[in-house]
Amino acid sequence: MNIFNNFIRFSFILTLMISPQCLAKQKVLTLGAGSNPQLQSDKLYKSFSSNLTASESTFNVRLMTNQEGGSDEQNFYQVRRGRMQMGGVSYGAISTVIPELAVINLPFLFDSYKEIDFILDNGLENKLNSKFLSKGLVGLRHIPASWHILYGKKPHIMPVDFKNIRVRSRIERSSHLFLKSLEADVIHVSGTEVVTSLQTGLIEAGETNSFVYFLTGFHSEAPYLTFSKHVPSVTTIIANKRWWDSLDLEHQNMIDKSLAPAQVWRDSLRSDEEKLTKFYEKEGKVKVQYLSDKQRNHWRNISMPSRVELLKELGSDARQLYNFILELKEKFP
Repeated sequence: MNIFNNFIRFSFILTLMISPQCLAKQKVLTLGAGSNPQLQSDKLYKSFSSNLTASESTFNVRLMTNQEGGSDEQNFYQVRRGRMQMGGVSYGAISTVIPELAVINLPFLFDSYKEIDFILDNGLENKLNSKFLSKGLVGLRHIPASWHILYGKKPHIMPVDFKNIRVRSRIERSSHLFLKSLEADVIHVSGTEVVTSLQTGLIEAGETNSFVYFLTGFHSEAPYLTFSKHVPSVTTIIANKRWWDSLDLEHQNMIDKSLAPAQVWRDSLRSDEEKLTKFYEKEGKVKVQYLSDKQRNHWRNISMPSRVELLKELGSDARQLYNFILELKEKFP
């Protein structure tokens, strides 16, 4: 017993001697995001943490990637203020400080994942990262991960089907203008109120991204899904610039190498989107309507006034970004 007690005392003293020095050397890295255990992004965030801490104890990584830090907007502001060092946040959240970023949410601007990947990888990502730097942010990964869709308590396949019905918009101005172009009665309620609003009849339909639709229960009250693919939902992994600049180049490289390449994130999440859609469709829980090319062109034409109006509201910086995207679209093979 005495030997055991002496061992405990020795271990305690050793901890007191070593721990402060170790903790002083460690760099706290808190990363906030709105992932979900059902998505591969959850595994990729965990892999990032284990990769970064595997070789040495330079970083003390704290993952808050299942909305422990709050909403998407809250995670973004925590990173911007330096209360979190990194975050996985949407373009929608970032557009609150870089308004022209809302151009990405113009309806039917992009036609496929391959197209937006090409545009990001051939100039748009660099342009956006420069804008991030001016706002104290560092862009590390750009991940178009899912599509925005339309849902309803009954089928709504064509724009005319939304005329004069109560439709829930997302908080972004682009969503409101898009739904108004369909002559819908546009209402905004918070995400936590959507299911109740569908149950009470406050809303009959709405717009969101596919992950939110499947993973938050919207489908239980609105089982008709129009896979319109009118806006790509893009997540960006960002860092606080002041914190990033405090790191030496070696540690910046460690972080970058510990994050999976952008295409791995993209492919993994798109695979999740496809699996979720097929699962709920096969189980008979959701009835999915896919648009033909002809239908999609009709949707684009009907919603064009909302594109014009949003660009007018956003101003010259948005117009320049929009024109840059159009130039890259022309180069897409």
